[in-house]
Amino acid sequence: MKSAVPGVDRNDIHPTAVAVPPLSEQRAIADYLDRETGKIDRLAAKVEEAIARLQEYRAALITAAVTGKIDVREAAGMGKRLEYPEPRAELRMVAEERF
Repeated sequence: MKSAVPGVDRNDIHPTAVAVPPLSEQRAIADYLDRETGKIDRLAAKVEEAIARLQEYRAALITAAVTGKIDVREAAGMGKRLEYPEPRAELRMVAEERF
């Protein structure tokens, strides 16, 4: 009989013992993995939301600069830094939230 691995026959593998945890332990493992992947999914969604907010803010800031609502040259000439949220700080705040 053919197998997916050349030189390995099912008779080579058939007598191999495989440890299988009790059903209750399997369920506990599956529940744990469900909880943890749920946390990861929620964190990923929050990061995506933060990225979207930062992109909107960036677009609004560019629009304000282009339309003259803010004077970028004046702020730069006076050594001022335009106030806007630091992207890494926003993402760090999302990452530090508790679930």
